[in-house]
Amino acid sequence: MATEPPFLLALPDEILTHILSYLNPYDLNAIQLSARRLRSLSQEPLLWRHLCRVHFRFWNPKHRLSAKLRQPIANVPWRRLFINRMQLDHEVDRRMNKIIATQQNRSNHIEWIAEQGYDVKSALLKHKNAGEGEDDVLARRFWSSAILTTIHRSIAMDEWCKLRKGESRSLERALGAYDMFVLDSDEGLGDLDTIGQQLDELAQRFKDAHPEWRELSTRRRACWLVVFLRRAGYRGAPSERYGQIAQNFIGLALSEKDHEALPLITNVIFCAVAERLEIDAKPCGYPYHIYSIIQAPPQTTLEGAPAPNLETLDTMYLDPFRSAEPVSRLDLEGQLRTMGATAASFATYLEPANPIEMVIRTARNIRRAVESGNGLVDPAASTIGIQFTHTHLNLHSALHAALWAWLYLERGDPIRGGEEAGGIALHRRRILISKVVQQCLEFYPWEIWLVERYMASLFHDLPEEGDFLYIIQREHTADRNKKALKKRGVHTDKVRFRVGQCFKHKRYHYYGVIVGWDPYCNAGDDWMHAMNIDGLPNGRNQAFYNVLCEDSSSRYVAEENIEVTADPPPDFLLNKLAGRYFRRWDTAESKFVSNIRDEYPDD
Repeated sequence: MATEPPFLLALPDEILTHILSYLNPYDLNAIQLSARRLRSLSQEPLLWRHLCRVHFRFWNPKHRLSAKLRQPIANVPWRRLFINRMQLDHEVDRRMNKIIATQQNRSNHIEWIAEQGYDVKSALLKHKNAGEGEDDVLARRFWSSAILTTIHRSIAMDEWCKLRKGESRSLERALGAYDMFVLDSDEGLGDLDTIGQQLDELAQRFKDAHPEWRELSTRRRACWLVVFLRRAGYRGAPSERYGQIAQNFIGLALSEKDHEALPLITNVIFCAVAERLEIDAKPCGYPYHIYSIIQAPPQTTLEGAPAPNLETLDTMYLDPFRSAEPVSRLDLEGQLRTMGATAASFATYLEPANPIEMVIRTARNIRRAVESGNGLVDPAASTIGIQFTHTHLNLHSALHAALWAWLYLERGDPIRGGEEAGGIALHRRRILISKVVQQCLEFYPWEIWLVERYMASLFHDLPEEGDFLYIIQREHTADRNKKALKKRGVHTDKVRFRVGQCFKHKRYHYYGVIVGWDPYCNAGDDWMHAMNIDGLPNGRNQAFYNVLCEDSSSRYVAEENIEVTADPPPDFLLNKLAGRYFRRWDTAESKFVSNIRDEYPDD
């Protein structure tokens, strides 16, 4: 009598394949060894395509995943694609462990991971969301977040590179690049793709609200769109909060409940949605404000009437920041006259603006807001909580983005600045380069490869080229070498405090954590003179400590000014900053557990 097959194998192929799709890859690999039929079914391309889509949310654009999904299943090696991604995840895990284990070659590992782009984003998000029980939870979260930020910034720079070369004129993406510099989401959302999807959704909502939208004239369609957006909350920003830092980011404006934004961002959102509704709308670079210029299709009026003899395009101006009413060109010209502009320059301000001009204008707005502290509840803070999106806007990152964009995109403008504009731009470039490098070395030294890639070409005509190349080489060399050991012994018996201990400054009362020490002041004479170190009761021969402060600054503090505290660290210091130096917070000892023992082995 023949033996009946197991119940599982008695099922049709379609149902078996569906069941297999619920297994994780490791179980799938094991079960295929149990029966020839299961092995055959486990090779099905349909199954592996499903696994690729389920297990890997983010993909490097080089894969052209959308195009692959439209192809016949058999034409794409889905199983090989999945295996390659799994192997890449394993390599990311291996390098993440090395990044956490030692400071040596840390920047090199970060660069390698970041070069993989979105293919490693899911793996990094797994590390970023490590559980509280992990022995190295703070370090794992910090370094995975740092690499994600580096990936996002490299994508932002690629976007600005396309803009600089004239390969792209998309303002929504060029301005979205600023969001990529500050993006800090545990889910990995808020990137350029998210911005595009949100604009698509706004356009679709307008279409749903106005099924007859195609039949509307250009004028009516544009005006109705402004009304729609303002009713949806896109009404600019109230005067009492105007100019706050977060209002410069298109991604935040789209995601935040109140959609507060400066006129430039409000107009770009309007123009981006208008483009999806087949309206030719672009912002124009008006002084002190931004308007949108709407152009009718060729040989057609804004009302939709044929106009075969029309020599110039029929145009109108809108101000979505203030109202849905059209703005007269004559009124705009009159305002320009009161500002002292000549009639010859009117076209400069009333024609569609160069996207680069809008990006640089945003850079100026961000820098002005950061340096004035506009939007900060606490003037000493270095981050703004974005409540609706549950993210933080780091001010150093915001300023970093502004400096990068301004430096990378600015050119001398002979129209507005005359012959001296090129020289002024060159002088400003030299100042900005110094600031970018300084910011990078202080807050993001692991991103020196980005500086080298995108900024080196800007030095070719400057005397500082040699200094720049020296700094780059110095950082690479420092990364390759082991840290010099600072062991404790007789020569350090005056160093009372240890790496990981928290303190409050006796004079200025700020909270900080010790991340390094010297048995005596190791700063230069100029710094010691400026800080009057010899005027301290214990002078320069006492121990000095490198400290990380709650506002994210790094300082050098004399031992006599340190008062150790058992108070738990502020949330931002604990969750966003400390992982650069520490593995976790030890509640019982009221101190951080060091992750720089390859430099301070006895701490």
